Amino acid sequence: MALTAVLLVAALLRLYGLGFESLWLDETVSVRFANLGAPEIVEESKADNNFPTYYLLLHYWVALFGESEFAVRLLSAVIGILAVYLTYAVGAQLFGRGAGVVAALLMAVSPYHVAYSQEARVYNLMALAALVSFYFFLRLREGETGLGVQAGYVLSTAALVYSHVYGLFVVIAQNSFLATVLFTRGPRAMLPGPKRWAILQVLLGLLFVPGVLLLIGWITRPGNRSWIEAEAPPLSSVRADFVEYAGSVPLLVLLLALAGLGCAALLRGEREKLSLLLFWLLAPLALPLVISAVSTPIFVNRYGIAATPALLLLAARGVWAAGAMLGRSSPARSKAIASAIALLLVALSGGVLWRYFGDVDKDQWREAVGYVNREAEPGDLVVVAPDYVERSAFAHYNAREDLDVEGFGLKITPKALKRIGRAVGEHERVWVIVRAEEKGWPSTVKQIVAAAILLPERAYHKRYHKVDLTLYEERGRS
Repeated sequence: MALTAVLLVAALLRLYGLGFESLWLDETVSVRFANLGAPEIVEESKADNNFPTYYLLLHYWVALFGESEFAVRLLSAVIGILAVYLTYAVGAQLFGRGAGVVAALLMAVSPYHVAYSQEARVYNLMALAALVSFYFFLRLREGETGLGVQAGYVLSTAALVYSHVYGLFVVIAQNSFLATVLFTRGPRAMLPGPKRWAILQVLLGLLFVPGVLLLIGWITRPGNRSWIEAEAPPLSSVRADFVEYAGSVPLLVLLLALAGLGCAALLRGEREKLSLLLFWLLAPLALPLVISAVSTPIFVNRYGIAATPALLLLAARGVWAAGAMLGRSSPARSKAIASAIALLLVALSGGVLWRYFGDVDKDQWREAVGYVNREAEPGDLVVVAPDYVERSAFAHYNAREDLDVEGFGLKITPKALKRIGRAVGEHERVWVIVRAEEKGWPSTVKQIVAAAILLPERAYHKRYHKVDLTLYEERGRS
């Protein structure tokens, strides 16, 4: 009954307002990929520095359900609900059903996971695949060696590493944990046995051979990751990342305090489970940060989503530990205290979610391009920067075929600037659409406006959320 209620809460939070906001830039990229044929998706994803798994899923999803904002995001919402259930399943295996329900509740109301359950991108799929992988991993650790369990582990882990390259850090976490067991407790304590585990990893490696070839190509083209900071993130940025994972500073403080209680409780008799969860939490976060510090920066906050269930599981164990500590050996009182702490976390998350659902967060391409669709005259020039916005966000929402559209990159060369000037000179009305919150955009806007100065009358200007729209008209035009 309690789990059913948690899943209902998870579904309500993930479905509420799913189509209220416009698709933002990256979501329109997802739809653009989904509209390609399957072979083209695989080929185009090579240049996108992404595996094609999510795009292929979305390809068949939109074929069934359409391309409305609600339909496109519904896939992520369903994945998010499944992730809540898998959090319960993993928590129940580790600590029992009660802690599993608490962990699922924390996942259900997590502002971070709710947000990515309402976004048409791959990250929630990576979190789900990590949970499924650990579910089968725990069953292997319990000595279950049936073909179904082994196949479930290999296939779910292959799905994990093919969902996103950061899935490899989860595999590193699992192997590091088993290596620790092997060297501290010996081969007999390592379940599955060393030979069986090696076979499973070989099978996984064979399945990932195409992924390795893609990965080599991405590593040799480090300049093709403009969305990643060029320098290692400072400590203040890392702190901000953890606040974002939790949802707010008070939530982070409480989650860390409960996770600390969970660690203390596990130290008293379940150190192996503590070790596993710490490897799961730290490997996908600490290793990319170290690599970013000593080599090419690769850390991005959202890429670490697969590590966050480990923090919630530790906090769930801490909720029960706090209940036992404060309940003074009274089962009913301990359960009541644990429930009260869980409800406090829900209340804090609810405050963050209230703001999340009340604020406009995503780029308003639907609104900006919709205005152009309604107000533009046939033959108007539309200048879009950067050019990949023209291919994705603008193209997704543009319903007009009678407009002249020009897209320009981040760095506008003198040749491109002349092309803008020539295009502007041939039109009496010019619309300029620029994504407002990007590095390099101020200089880009100045260059575009400098070309548009031939039409100095600014007839319309509005800053939609993260989208800047301006209409220039020739002097004297009525």
